[in-house]
Amino acid sequence: MKLLTSVLLSTFLIVSTAVSAESVRLVISSDISTTLNHAKSASAVSTGCCVTSKLNDAKWCLPDMHQMKAQSSTPSVSKNSGIVVFEVDNQGYSAKQIADYFNQDGRFGLVEVDVPISAHSFRPNDPQHSSQEAYFTSSDYSSSGSNIYGLWDALGQDVVINKNDAIDIVVMDSVFEEHRDLTYFDGRNFSTTALEQGGEPQSRSDDFTPPVETAELHCDAHGLGVASAIGANIDNSTGSAGLTNNANIYAIRVLTCGNGFLSDASEALHWLAGKSVEGVTLYQGKPGVVNMSIGGNSGACPKYMQNGVDAAIEAGFTLVASSGNDSINAAQNTPSNCEGVLSVGAINESGELADFSNFGSSVDVVAQGIDILGYCNSDNDNACWWDGTSFSAPLVAGGLAIIKQATGASNEELTAALKISSSSDNLSADCQTGLCGQGLPDFAKALEISQGLASGTLHSIEFALNESDVCEQAWFIDYFGGKARMCELFKVSFYGGYIGSNMSYQLFSINVDSTWNSSEEVSEGIFDKGTAMLSGLDITNKKYGFKVCQSGLCGRIIEMDISGANDENRPAGCKEH
Repeated sequence: MKLLTSVLLSTFLIVSTAVSAESVRLVISSDISTTLNHAKSASAVSTGCCVTSKLNDAKWCLPDMHQMKAQSSTPSVSKNSGIVVFEVDNQGYSAKQIADYFNQDGRFGLVEVDVPISAHSFRPNDPQHSSQEAYFTSSDYSSSGSNIYGLWDALGQDVVINKNDAIDIVVMDSVFEEHRDLTYFDGRNFSTTALEQGGEPQSRSDDFTPPVETAELHCDAHGLGVASAIGANIDNSTGSAGLTNNANIYAIRVLTCGNGFLSDASEALHWLAGKSVEGVTLYQGKPGVVNMSIGGNSGACPKYMQNGVDAAIEAGFTLVASSGNDSINAAQNTPSNCEGVLSVGAINESGELADFSNFGSSVDVVAQGIDILGYCNSDNDNACWWDGTSFSAPLVAGGLAIIKQATGASNEELTAALKISSSSDNLSADCQTGLCGQGLPDFAKALEISQGLASGTLHSIEFALNESDVCEQAWFIDYFGGKARMCELFKVSFYGGYIGSNMSYQLFSINVDSTWNSSEEVSEGIFDKGTAMLSGLDITNKKYGFKVCQSGLCGRIIEMDISGANDENRPAGCKEH
């Protein structure tokens, strides 16, 4: 197996999208073979492939196909849709006028203007939403942006605005006050904290509202704040915006006035997994996403809590927890340190690790955790500013819930999509050293990865030349075949070309009749990019798989789809050589 890194690969794998102000972009979509024959038989300036304006003051020529491939210029031929796209200088004429001249000539098929387009992005009308843009937008525009906007735009406004097969989002927290901009679908109380010193434990029940005995304590409505960060109604001209309307928000009180016991949270997780709990109606919902903006210093995840986590994950839930606000190693904070729980640290709007946030290798990702809008009492339609990892975690939980609702992704798939789509590139230096886990999520990319996992097309080996059309294949074989053995070059894609921070992929092969996890596995290389161009792969007699590796630890073997490298998919240009 050989790794090919020649610059020539970028010639046919990278296509420019820039169009100069003096040029027009045209599309030929009829009789492509005739068009190509004209292009091959005439030079870029010959009258054979040119048209002239009525006043003879301008002349436009279809570029020579071989020449434009050699120069890696914008004109291209699409192998699938059967179109030719090319640019010419406008010479003072409109794109429509130039297209008309080509059509009047009659030799080129139908020539039309390539219409510039842009995304019709949805932005809610909630009056305070402008103060949320830093963490809703892409990291291209804000150092703390998790690209919720990109996720919304990819799925469409209806998916997040309207309720249709809503996802269950379980918020395990403290005080859940009512608010007109947030609807709790259901709720329970699991807190057994006594309401007075030396008093009897509370009874678990279906009543999640704050006990009347705590009214004079003026406890902050932490549960309301967290729940509204996820599920405040979007686009209703009120207060702030949550992440989705297409959710059933479960208010699960495991604390009383901000205090409680981890065993109550464990019991709530077992209840989600189907366990019957005295005084509490059985959970009737579907496996969704659990947010736990709670925590305590335990040193390690207690066995009873890990058992609850395992039960919920086995039932199909994805668990998200705040990493803690003690500015210590997050490995000491539970439940975020339990195996299988996604631990979320906090950054500020500038992409710096928040001074209060726990940190370290047990953190999975970070999100903005300073100046997060959420409601703080039932009487005020203006949302409050909240700080803490308690408010970075719900941004992650909400983003994952949207993706799970749209794709049906499993917990394993969601976890992989989250980590691989995250990056520390725009974060501060302290996050570059691993203190912030995989970094900041990009939920639009996480969606794309989840969709690819669902379709089974994300991990593949295919002929590299199949990235281009027949004419391009022939040209590259003619000019580079002897040097790069283009017909035996394979494109290997891991997770659709994405790779997370501090990650690598290790490719393995095994005899086609053998099973994975045997002594016969042979390492074919370790890669720090999401794609690789390889030659020397034995597609006939071998099957291929890979492991995701991080900090020296690698996961299980994931088998690759090699159908794109079978003989029936051999590039057409190679069948002639």
